[in-house]
Amino acid sequence: MFGNGGIWCPHCNKAYDVDEARKILNSIKTKGFTGASSVNPKVEQFNATGDPSVFAKPGAPDYQG
Repeated sequence: MFGNGGIWCPHCNKAYDVDEARKILNSIKTKGFTGASSVNPKVEQFNATGDPSVFAKPGAPDYQG
């Protein structure tokens, strides 16, 4: 299906199949301290609760300690 074994056309740099490219790119998981796949405990807490105050610095009005 893909011309050169990848998901991108070498001539126009667009995905051969947008849905397939999205599925492949969403399956890539990284382990780092930023982004949606972060291993940072603050990011994991934010993903679980949706509460942005987990990133507050000490002394800020919404700091939870």
